[in-house]
Amino acid sequence: MKKKTGLLLLLLTASASMLAAQDYERSIGLRAGTMIGGSYKQFLHTAGALEAILDLDIIHPNLMSIRGTALYEYHFPIKAVDGLAWYIGAGVTVGAKIENASDRLFLFGADILGGVEYKLATLPLCFAFDFDPKLYFAGYDTFHFGAANVGLTARYTF
Repeated sequence: MKKKTGLLLLLLTASASMLAAQDYERSIGLRAGTMIGGSYKQFLHTAGALEAILDLDIIHPNLMSIRGTALYEYHFPIKAVDGLAWYIGAGVTVGAKIENASDRLFLFGADILGGVEYKLATLPLCFAFDFDPKLYFAGYDTFHFGAANVGLTARYTF
């Protein structure tokens, strides 16, 4: 019985410490980098979150795209700095690619994601920097690895 009670106390203590994995429930903001767009993040539990990204790739005038990405992310707090966490995730991207203002192609791909996020202690703001390469299955003649997707996101938290 003592072992079960000790194990229960250990689990409760670990659960309470996991509550510090994130300091907000939802956030919305802007994402800029190799693409520009918006981001919405919703935590499902203390460390797991869903993120939706809508972005535009307008760097090349003859090749533009609009994409929606849905990701599941898992956050790991960095205990040395309050509010700082690293995260990894995976998801899917769908969208449209426009070439030469006339050719429109459907995009579909898989994403992996890795980054760091910092939530300010005194203001309802967080900042994230991540790398989100995409492996496209549709929209290109062959599999296409879009590795250049790096972003900086600023979000209002609530």
